[in-house]
Amino acid sequence: MALAWLLRGQRRWGLGRGFWNVNDVREPLRLGLPLGLERFLDGSSFSVMVLIFARMGDADLAAPQIVMQLCLVGFLPMLAIGESTGILVGRAVGTGELRLVTRLTSVGFSLAQVVAVTIAMILWGFRHSLMGLFTSDPAVQSAGRGLLPAVALVLVMDPGYKIFRATLYGVGDVRAVASGTVALAWLCTPPLTAFFLVYLGYGALGGWIGLVAEITLGSMWFGYRFARGRWCSGPWPSVNV
Repeated sequence: MALAWLLRGQRRWGLGRGFWNVNDVREPLRLGLPLGLERFLDGSSFSVMVLIFARMGDADLAAPQIVMQLCLVGFLPMLAIGESTGILVGRAVGTGELRLVTRLTSVGFSLAQVVAVTIAMILWGFRHSLMGLFTSDPAVQSAGRGLLPAVALVLVMDPGYKIFRATLYGVGDVRAVASGTVALAWLCTPPLTAFFLVYLGYGALGGWIGLVAEITLGSMWFGYRFARGRWCSGPWPSVNV
């Protein structure tokens, strides 16, 4: 009732039903549904990886949790840079300044790469001290230090994954990117984690191999799709939003 009252009272500012029609709903749904499904399915693949980790012993289970918290120190800034790049790219497309798309992507990628390399070097150079901040158990510390090379590789490859994917979303290439993200997540992370961790017995490091493969292949594919420019060969969906 409150929402109905609000919409009725603010019709003159453009929020009432009289100022939009059903056709105006199609564009948000066309972009939003694939994006929502992608986020759900991508997150689900990571949850399955965590369940596979639960088969390990206490030390091997604790070490990935600590390393993941350290890895988030690098993931979150790059996620913020990627989202900001996608928003700016979408704004450039919406205002018809298409020449800015490549420039914004280049700046975002360069900034994210600097952040990624810096954090990867810190994690690698101070791996003994950082693991000691979380636990005094020698077994957990040793297992965590063994994971840091894979973490450093993921961080260095992640800018291409984050920035190119965000740019493609910004130009409206939603379905292809969402499909690619979900396919890579489910073809790489859970199967490779199970294969290397359970079947080959590589322990926690085997569980990270799938994530490394997903990020690396995703960076290559999104970068190739952006460089090829197929996203600019058709109509620009964002212009008409």
